[in-house]
Amino acid sequence: MPTDNLPALEIEQADKLYHLIAYVFLSLTWFSYFIVFKNKQQNLSFNIIAAALIVFGIVVEVLQSTLTDYRTFDWWDILSNSAGTLIVYFIFKLNKTKLVKLRHQLNV
Repeated sequence: MPTDNLPALEIEQADKLYHLIAYVFLSLTWFSYFIVFKNKQQNLSFNIIAAALIVFGIVVEVLQSTLTDYRTFDWWDILSNSAGTLIVYFIFKLNKTKLVKLRHQLNV
């Protein structure tokens, strides 16, 4: 995605912050879905989601460097993507009992 229309931040390597934020929201979406609708094997689901999102970030990074001429491969992007996923992973793992109680309160 061209980044010309994104607000300019006075932070060096600001695109890494964008990657982190994007993967935090992507991870929040997936982990929330599995908490609410797929609670049977929660630990396994969390591990699979985290692994899948990290692999997805790597695949996207590789594909953008091979399929486009205006994007490049960057290990720091992969690290930022993975960090966003892992932040949400650990937040959900540390608050698992609270999230299960919330799920039961929602009666989903």
